Amino acid sequence: MAGNVWEWCWDWYGTPYAGGTDPRGVSSGLYRILRGGSWHGEAWSNRVAFRNGHDPSLKLFTFGFRVARGL
Repeated sequence: MAGNVWEWCWDWYGTPYAGGTDPRGVSSGLYRILRGGSWHGEAWSNRVAFRNGHDPSLKLFTFGFRVARGL
């Protein structure tokens, strides 16, 4: 899915970043995490490990989200 659109994540953007598999982020903040880059961005950002933070009210044609369902 990397490189399609930036994907909004549930986590808040903050440092330090724990990394690893399904890390817990900070409990609150000003920015939500976006992952994966988009078709409209630079090639170096088109990977699922790349993250950035933006105001959750920001709407751009390069932002989207992935629907996930728990078992």
